Amino acid sequence: MGIAPDWAQLLDDLEKGFELLKRLPPAVTFFGGARIAPDDPMYAASREIGRRFARAGVPPRTGAGPGIMTSVPEGYRAGLRELDPAAPRAHTGAFARGIVEAYVAQSGAGGGAPAVSADATQGIKIYLPFEPDINEAIDASVELMTFPIRRLLLYENSLGLVVFPGGFGTLDELFEVWSRRALGWHRDPIVLVGEAFFGPIMRALRLALCDGPRKLVTPEIMDAILVTDDPDKVLHGIVDAEHLQGFDEDPAVIAKRLALEIPYVAGALAMSPQAVTVFGGSSLPDEDPALAAATVILGALARSATPVRIGTAGALAERAVDAYRAVGRADQLQGFFLAPAAGKLGEDLPAGWAGRDRMSVTDPVAHKLLLTQRTQAFLALPGDLRTLDEVFSVLCELQTGKMEHRPLVLLGSDYWRPIVDACAQVMLTDERKTIAPDDLHLVRIVDTPEEALAALSGF
Repeated sequence: MGIAPDWAQLLDDLEKGFELLKRLPPAVTFFGGARIAPDDPMYAASREIGRRFARAGVPPRTGAGPGIMTSVPEGYRAGLRELDPAAPRAHTGAFARGIVEAYVAQSGAGGGAPAVSADATQGIKIYLPFEPDINEAIDASVELMTFPIRRLLLYENSLGLVVFPGGFGTLDELFEVWSRRALGWHRDPIVLVGEAFFGPIMRALRLALCDGPRKLVTPEIMDAILVTDDPDKVLHGIVDAEHLQGFDEDPAVIAKRLALEIPYVAGALAMSPQAVTVFGGSSLPDEDPALAAATVILGALARSATPVRIGTAGALAERAVDAYRAVGRADQLQGFFLAPAAGKLGEDLPAGWAGRDRMSVTDPVAHKLLLTQRTQAFLALPGDLRTLDEVFSVLCELQTGKMEHRPLVLLGSDYWRPIVDACAQVMLTDERKTIAPDDLHLVRIVDTPEEALAALSGF
């Protein structure tokens, strides 16, 4: 079976991206908004942090665009120029620097291409028609067409992740690395810079996920994130962290797994009708009002023979099976699951799953592709970090035009409204606008089945 052009592009990006990634020394990945202007105080703050990482001898990797993606490598280059070549590097970050230098020293053995310099700034650019070319502060770079592979290349072979204020794309990146950490795919430290920006978002998330009536993640997962304005705490939060390493897995294994699973996903979706994808809901108790509303929605979709795609086992999957079996349309259910991998969390196919389309993949990137491609609409219930990762990935692709416009409906205002309001509060200020006001119209927050069905049928 042939692969459609978009799938071919994913594989092309995978091959081209890993060709560079294998040559890049481990780095610290910096996420942040493209709309952060040079006169924004956060531009100067991020530049200073880049300068401190130069003193520690640990290179930066960014998305190679404007804003934070330029300021950090600018600061890093300035820090390198200030160093006395004859003087030893500071003791700070010696272990992290040793990992970088060892990677460079070992690279090229057995005929492979030599590593990029340990002092080079690194960039993984996404092609967007409204953004400029790779910025001039980047030394080693690649430009890709697809967000899933671009995100992967940003955080693989990373010593840690530093996140500055940004828009939906920045939160998309944050939730992906945070959810992967919760699944056991890495143990890299994550630091958020900007208490005024991230404080309201983290408070809303903590209440929604942990401290409120729903217990969707453990306190340990919430506490894994450091929020600070102190440049020294940013630096030490990364270079002094435990378990520092570059690749968490052999890059050849990562690339081979995705090279096999992406065509598998393409084939599965080519044989499946477009569906309404439902995120979240797997850990909700029976009495949760969002789950009760979802049950009514699933019944209506089943009666109208609308295909539905489910990506997690648990309460929601069970309700979907019951709804579609009741009207004799179990063949309209698509169950696409993330199977456990070695040392990583996942889930087996739910017992009693009645869908005609039942499959699983072992890589979270492939799993997200299963849930977000060839989808006519999205419905998101309250869920854990994987749900937030999926929702903000869709938001990012809708906002940037990488995905055609389609409904994104968030069910359960007590969960979703504080999160969206916190984003609006910090992303649309007089001093800084990291999204456009119209971007908030990409989502619709509802509570009742009637509202959700009306929004889902809007296209």
